[in-house]
Amino acid sequence: MRELWKNHEAIRRKALAAFAVFLGMMLFFTVVSRAADSVTVPQIVAEKPSGRAIEHKIEKEGKVRQNREQAVLTEPNLTVDAIYVQEGQQTEAGELLMQLNMTDIEEQILTLEQEIEKLKLNNRDLNSKKKADQEKKATGEERAREDYQEAVRKGEDDVARAAEDLAQARKALDDYYQNAEEAQEDSGVLETLEKNYGEKKEQAQTLEQEITKIETQTEVEVQKRIEEAKAKNGGSSLTPQEEKKIRDQVEAEYAPKLEKARSDAEAAREAALEAEAAWNSYVQEMGSLSQQGSEAQEQQLLEAVSAAEKAYQDAAYAAQESATAAGRAIEDANAPEGSDSTSKINELDIEKKNMDLDKLKALQEQEGKILSPVKGVVTKISVMTGDKTQETAALTLADISSGCKFVTQIDKEEAKYLSRGDAVSLTPANNGTVIQDLKADSITPNQEDPALMDVTVLLPADTLEIGASATMTAVQKSSPYEICVPVEALHLSEGKYYVLILQEKESVLGKQLVAERKDVIVKDKNESFAALENGSLTPKQQVITQSDREIGAGSRVRLQEP
Repeated sequence: MRELWKNHEAIRRKALAAFAVFLGMMLFFTVVSRAADSVTVPQIVAEKPSGRAIEHKIEKEGKVRQNREQAVLTEPNLTVDAIYVQEGQQTEAGELLMQLNMTDIEEQILTLEQEIEKLKLNNRDLNSKKKADQEKKATGEERAREDYQEAVRKGEDDVARAAEDLAQARKALDDYYQNAEEAQEDSGVLETLEKNYGEKKEQAQTLEQEITKIETQTEVEVQKRIEEAKAKNGGSSLTPQEEKKIRDQVEAEYAPKLEKARSDAEAAREAALEAEAAWNSYVQEMGSLSQQGSEAQEQQLLEAVSAAEKAYQDAAYAAQESATAAGRAIEDANAPEGSDSTSKINELDIEKKNMDLDKLKALQEQEGKILSPVKGVVTKISVMTGDKTQETAALTLADISSGCKFVTQIDKEEAKYLSRGDAVSLTPANNGTVIQDLKADSITPNQEDPALMDVTVLLPADTLEIGASATMTAVQKSSPYEICVPVEALHLSEGKYYVLILQEKESVLGKQLVAERKDVIVKDKNESFAALENGSLTPKQQVITQSDREIGAGSRVRLQEP
């Protein structure tokens, strides 16, 4: 039994020794594992979100400029004999700035006086020619009216003579038939047919004459009213539109009468043709005048009537054509002439040259001396001694009396945090006293760079000199936000902001800390903090702000020891 007990005790001691060795090894490996973690697991700094206002601070350098610049202008092409100031120099109102060459001034005065006289002589010649042309035109108009009246009179005479010849030819033919019918039986029928034909034909011709007469009266009335309108207009010619209006009005007044005459004439012509057909038919049926001599005499008389009718028609047509041509000659004589602005242009040139002459004479009176118009600082001299002056400013002065302004540029992103009237301060570049209680007077787009905005701050009198440099400071504070994190905690991926928060997870080695991605919406931020949308984080969540190496979502981390 003792042997068994001894063996049991030996085995128990060996087991306890082995267990102690195991525990020692476990302790050793744990220490080694934690030592490895301290080397391989990133150390981070984390903090909880806090509530705060986001402050935007703008600091920009700029320069002091004048509120208003005064250009010193003089007449061009004058030699500069001397310049008595330099850029940056302060001048008093009335102080001598430069001296211009008197010989140049006197030569330009003489040249302008000669040019003005030439333009005046040219205008006198133009006016004389215009007057002569007007007289010539008036004479042409008068002759055209006389020619028209003569054409109308001659046309009426020719038509009257042709009508008389036609009447005689018809009478001769009528007499022939009357004599022939005396020897015929039933002469009363032939006489009645012949008389009816003659009356119808004469009536048709009379109505034709009436048409020509109405057309002639219409043209005469048109010209009469045109002359009356010209008399009311002081003798000036009418425009083609005004003459057409008068013609249309007169033709409209005579239209009913002319239309009736044409309708009556057409009916009379048809009646005459029917009467002639009846008469010819009866004569052929009679056949009693078959002798060769009688037929020849009848043919001659018929041909005479036909020739007289044609002569009458030709005379009426020629009268109408002659009146129309003469009327058009009057219209041509009354046609408006093209405009000529040479005289007006000369007057404008004379006016401009007189203005230049007055300026040169004023320079002559002040002996070519150019004086400062205001108290100011010379900002630019555009000419040198011996140069010719140009049409642009010879000098530019900063008008001190109008005050100064500070001007700087900010980008458009910064412009979101600065408005007109916001408080700003200026720190002079020479470490002078900070100027407080100033305001942004204007914020406007920069003319040269569309990505910039010009900020102007008006300065009190005797604050800074023109050309001095200074730094503008403007602070814009937002309303308080509930959730704000350091800007270092903010990450951007594919256009989305996110933060890494600290999470505790269980593992085979126990509880471990890991980084977890949390997408957020940024409401505002500056160079230090970012304000997040409410609900993005809880007040107890810790946000990773620093890490001794790169980490991402799911990375094991450990807090940096104090």
